[in-house]
Amino acid sequence: MRVFRSVAVPVAAAGVAFILYRIFSGAQCAGLLRHLRLFTLALFLATLLTPAMGWVANRVGALDNPGDRKIHKLPTPLLGGAAVFGAFFLSHVFQMDFTREMTGLFIAGFLMLAVGTIDDVKGGLPSSARLLAQVAASLIVIAFGMRLNLMSHTWWGPPMSVALTVFWLVGITNAINFLDGVDGLASGLSASTSAIFFILAYRLNDPYLAFITVTLCGASLGFLLFNFKPARIFLGDGGAGFIGFTLAAFGVMGNWSGGNPIVSFSIPIIVLGVPIFDMIYTTVERLATGKARGLKQLLEYTGRDHLHHRLAGLGFNDIQTVLFICLVTLALGFGASVIPTAPKMTTVYLMMAQAVCVFVIITLLMLYGARRNGNGNGG
Repeated sequence: MRVFRSVAVPVAAAGVAFILYRIFSGAQCAGLLRHLRLFTLALFLATLLTPAMGWVANRVGALDNPGDRKIHKLPTPLLGGAAVFGAFFLSHVFQMDFTREMTGLFIAGFLMLAVGTIDDVKGGLPSSARLLAQVAASLIVIAFGMRLNLMSHTWWGPPMSVALTVFWLVGITNAINFLDGVDGLASGLSASTSAIFFILAYRLNDPYLAFITVTLCGASLGFLLFNFKPARIFLGDGGAGFIGFTLAAFGVMGNWSGGNPIVSFSIPIIVLGVPIFDMIYTTVERLATGKARGLKQLLEYTGRDHLHHRLAGLGFNDIQTVLFICLVTLALGFGASVIPTAPKMTTVYLMMAQAVCVFVIITLLMLYGARRNGNGNGG
């Protein structure tokens, strides 16, 4: 019966997605219906590609084997990220509607997927090589016209904008990767975050950003059917790197305001607030306690002190942890979606203050968990 359910759920979802796609695939499809078509196509493709990539992973030995630091008990395929990328990319191939920025993002995303997949299959790829790939991917999207704009009228503005864009893309990529430690967490975070970016893009009438965000949402949800606890396939480093980089790029692609830097920077920071908070909190805590010294040790540190570990220390199970983080992301994102069209800056400041309050509450929970467990990591 358990085997039947594990097969029936994704097959049923694929069937529903295919029916919706056929309904909304006619010439009359426009506006929101076109976005629904792309969403259902990406969802359908992901439900087909994920089992296929699981089979490939078993054949080539790309498996995550159980160990002392692992929570799963059986060898699990690691190439789920290829299925998400395939569904994400093919959805746009079918509609043949690309911008220059989107082309750069697909190239950079494939680079992130390829380097991470090499690590999944071969193992032992040094952190410096992964960091170099992240910087190279960042420079690719910058070369295709995607970057933050800061003081463009000054001589030092453009180089500072490039440096800040690389810092943002690399930082968020690693922040998402750090959270890929519970079944369904990274893929659920990808689905919820890209859904918020879609809402923002749709409200701001940015069709291409809406296309690319809604397809990642569909692809992530299709993969989540197989990745939710108990996971039958993992994203792997390739998938986590690709998703993290793409979500970071969404924050750069959006034209969130008419030139107001506070609005432009506050929206992606709030939408991606959970991974940013987790990265900052763990980095400060590791440096303050001497657990890591220097950038190399920070990148290689594998302690159980991230947000999902601390929630486990509070008694959350894996499903509750995923729901908690995704719901916080959605709550923050819904607030951020008000900012671009807010009539006054007072609304913007209130939404920012609300986000700060949310993270103060989470910090108090984490400190309580650490004290209750009698250690510094809450786990």
